[in-house]
Amino acid sequence: MLEDIIRESSLAEEFRDEGIVVGMRDGLRVVLETRFGPLDEKMLAAIQQLPGADLHELIALSAKGTLEEVRQRLGLS
Repeated sequence: MLEDIIRESSLAEEFRDEGIVVGMRDGLRVVLETRFGPLDEKMLAAIQQLPGADLHELIALSAKGTLEEVRQRLGLS
């Protein structure tokens, strides 16, 4: 019963969605650091500000693009 209430709760849904976004931001950071080394503070801050809708595209770009392309997409160039 309690599980059903939690599952149907809009607040619980928001928490799940935010958890997904946090995980995607962390994954993006890991991919970038693996490919390019430590990231500067501006880049880390820009990643934290990314809306969830932009993360899929940026994760794909970070896996195949250049660091400059990623920085441009983040508005840092």
